[in-house]
Amino acid sequence: MIREIFGEARTRPLIILCVSTSLVAVVSMLFPWSLDFAPFVSQLLYSFLVCLPICAVFGMVLLWRWRVGESLHCPKCDYEFAYGADVAIPHAKTCPECGADWEDRWVKGRREVPWPRFATLLVCAVIGFLCLDKNIAVYTGFGAATAPTWLLLRQLRTDPGTDEHASGRLWSALESRKIDPSTEIELASLAIEAMRRDERPFSSRSWLKDYYRSTRMPAALLTRYLEERFELSGEIMNLAGERRFRLRAVDYDDMGIGSISAVLDRCWIEPDGREIARQDDWFSAQRSASSEVGLEIQLGSPRRSSKQKSLTIALPSDAKGTVKARVWMFWSPGHALASRASPRRLVENPDLDPRIRLVRTIELEVPISPAVGP
Repeated sequence: MIREIFGEARTRPLIILCVSTSLVAVVSMLFPWSLDFAPFVSQLLYSFLVCLPICAVFGMVLLWRWRVGESLHCPKCDYEFAYGADVAIPHAKTCPECGADWEDRWVKGRREVPWPRFATLLVCAVIGFLCLDKNIAVYTGFGAATAPTWLLLRQLRTDPGTDEHASGRLWSALESRKIDPSTEIELASLAIEAMRRDERPFSSRSWLKDYYRSTRMPAALLTRYLEERFELSGEIMNLAGERRFRLRAVDYDDMGIGSISAVLDRCWIEPDGREIARQDDWFSAQRSASSEVGLEIQLGSPRRSSKQKSLTIALPSDAKGTVKARVWMFWSPGHALASRASPRRLVENPDLDPRIRLVRTIELEVPISPAVGP
């Protein structure tokens, strides 16, 4: 079998090239990190991988038209002229099989496909197209710009761990394309799912923002985006013998669609129901008179610590039980979130300012940790 595949001198270089490149393609797909040892070598190998399916298909075409022997055949139906080698017998001017005019237009040699070599190139072509699907649209700017939309979508859907630069090329290539509504919704869903991965490129957020500005984004998808955009967590810490309740609100798309604000409705202690803080305007919280230790609220992005805000609210030293906090997350499609109406009034009557929308009301419960002595 090996001799039948590699034994023919005319096709041996093509077979060796396709088989060796296929092995590299399989290694690159199973172990992507194996080609990261040298950028130049990796780019060179990827260039060969791009040419693999073209070479394999070209070799299959050649083998399919392969002819051997000295017999003469009709160029249209491949009918064999049995007496073609005997010049003493007059040659027919037309093919007795199909009637085509074939005088002086015979094809020499019978058609015989070398199936072991043909099957080998077919396997190489399949591997090449799989590798093309995996790499050309991801690792080359030309591939991302010319690849069909379904291929880019498939890459984003099946491999969310694509590195930042490659993923950025995919999203950038989609920005200028006309995409059908169902594909736009799927792309928007992928961009929303990618928000909480810190390595995601700016391109996906830019595409999502442009999609919103086009007014084609469904209301349900916008609601999902706003709900996924925020995360709230709380913890009680012992610092310098004092207890602090830290409330952290994170915006995973701080330069995304519109602007947001986290407003503390109230913070209280159960089971006695003591209120220790509340926020009635957009910028500050009112503290209880027994302020001793603080509550920190941070609103910002995990990528940009300079965007974080904090305010401190006291937690009484004799507090026992559970700290509860209710936070309102407001959103505005504009660049800044401000209103003459207070947050509390907007919650009670959203019609006071239609530009601002209450996205979520989040409640947290955190058990109070034991006090630490000096």
